[in-house]
Amino acid sequence: MKIEWKSLAAADDFSISNGSIDVTFPSLRKHHVEVHGDDDQIWRFRGIVAKAAALLRLPDDGRMLPWQLNRSSALVGYRYDQRGRLVGESWVPRNATPDEFQFVVRQLATECDRMELRITGADEY
Repeated sequence: MKIEWKSLAAADDFSISNGSIDVTFPSLRKHHVEVHGDDDQIWRFRGIVAKAAALLRLPDDGRMLPWQLNRSSALVGYRYDQRGRLVGESWVPRNATPDEFQFVVRQLATECDRMELRITGADEY
């Protein structure tokens, strides 16, 4: 039996649309998390932190930011995508419980939103 990820994402702070979840925080900030099911073993999640243009305003060592962030992160991995954006990614196994699925989505959204605020001061994603 194939599990539909939307059934795992039934939570009051989640708004589901197409292939993504918008997580709303108590502060009323939100963060958009894409859900990818292209692997039959895992659900992959991705949140955009900042556009390439915003990253150009960082100090000269800004290109090392994902690696610096990854040193202290357990559930979220950061990297630059093909468009030069800073993104955070996480995953859970396909047999994750709803609590596990939601926990990882919330952690990713929280960390991506925290970094977005730190880098841009905005709430775009």
